[in-house]
Amino acid sequence: MALLFLIIYLKNEISFHATIASQAGNILNQIPFASSCSQIRIAYKYVGKAAESDGTLLGDFRKGMHHMFLTELIRDMGIIVSHYFMESATINYPVEKNLLSSRFRGEHAFWRYPSGEECCIACKLCEAICPAHAITIEAESRPDGSRRTTRYDIDM
Repeated sequence: MALLFLIIYLKNEISFHATIASQAGNILNQIPFASSCSQIRIAYKYVGKAAESDGTLLGDFRKGMHHMFLTELIRDMGIIVSHYFMESATINYPVEKNLLSSRFRGEHAFWRYPSGEECCIACKLCEAICPAHAITIEAESRPDGSRRTTRYDIDM
């Protein structure tokens, strides 16, 4: 019985040379009730399996050398060593500062001119455009008709 399951497993999952596969098929066909058992399949599937041999002696030799010399391991160690000598992507933040983008618009702040007058004209465009709705502006009219900001809050 164990021989039957071994033959079924070998017939379904392992690639043989053409002669060995035909011999296993002949043995399986000689066993009574084996035709009903030949539909049994194993429930797992290999993912990323190495290339199968092409059935020639040279193909078997190449596959054996591939496994014997562990070419995947050597290739992966080469990748690890090459990454060791690459420049680091991180910076030492308090000491080094990152370069600012050309699109950088500045900090969120309520700026004033050197004379002490507010730069904000209370147009409320920054309040309207803020995606987080974090800016709140309240304004009042000046005696000359312009507006001034009475409250400018940034909720961070």
